[in-house]
Amino acid sequence: YDVTFNGNTDATVSKYTADGTTLEFACYIGGSSSDLTANLIANNNNELILLVSTGSSNYPVTAGCIDNSLGGSTDMGITVLSADGSSLIGSTYLGGSGEEGQAFTGWSGIQYGLLGELMVDDANNVYLATFTASADFPITPGAYQTTYGGGNWDGAVVKMNSNLSALTWSTYLGGGGQDLALGIRIADDGTVYVCGGTESTNFPVTAGAYQTTPLGSTGGGPFGGGSPDGYAAQLSANGANLLHSTFVNTSQSDIAFFLDLSKDGNVCLYGLTEGNFPVSPGVYSNANGKMLLVSLEPDLSTLLYSTRI
Repeated sequence: YDVTFNGNTDATVSKYTADGTTLEFACYIGGSSSDLTANLIANNNNELILLVSTGSSNYPVTAGCIDNSLGGSTDMGITVLSADGSSLIGSTYLGGSGEEGQAFTGWSGIQYGLLGELMVDDANNVYLATFTASADFPITPGAYQTTYGGGNWDGAVVKMNSNLSALTWSTYLGGGGQDLALGIRIADDGTVYVCGGTESTNFPVTAGAYQTTPLGSTGGGPFGGGSPDGYAAQLSANGANLLHSTFVNTSQSDIAFFLDLSKDGNVCLYGLTEGNFPVSPGVYSNANGKMLLVSLEPDLSTLLYSTRI
């Protein structure tokens, strides 16, 4: 698709044969400023979908895309590359007038960069869990949360069609503090699970959840000095309702980075904890481990097991 370096920093994508011996194709993706690859997934047609942090006003977009212009100093770029790497199936900016595409770094001495996660369904619709500083982030009518909650960041969950020409639905997810949506999966019934971290004492949790009380403190952690709470949440297939939501937390810093669903629909979380998160009887664990593994019932009401390593 693009064999020429475009600017300050370009995203790149490379495809190798299954045994890793041969480069099938490689290309640049970007404009004249900074473009950084953050996440990638293949859809059911072997087309590659990229999540990019872009500050380029000339990031490559396709005709009829969701958004064809850079909204703030940085936006997210989302690009679908053909299976042979030769052309764009779809490409769009996604963001408002504030900042998107700014991966946060630094928590408890650990350096990392996360922007969110892409996922696809059987129809190749594209889903995204991320976060935004824009009060005018593109949100659809009838979405669960249509207004910015507050703080420097709000979580955002988005469903787009397969060529990125339309938003199916888009919602904020957050309270009055700072919130990140980082991991996402689609259940067999089309509902959407997300996880992340929050400093919002009013982050929306539902009755009967595993943990309903915020235990962290505001003012920092990965966002500037407090202790965030981890969370998991389930949205309806149309993005209009919060079905279930729970904290996954201690009185210290906790954050859920990634989520997956077991074959029986249980919600499995990977994250970090600085607290004394309970370890289930009989599971493998390491004393004082900061890597957190948790499994919850599909309705997020019951802890099935947890361990720290």
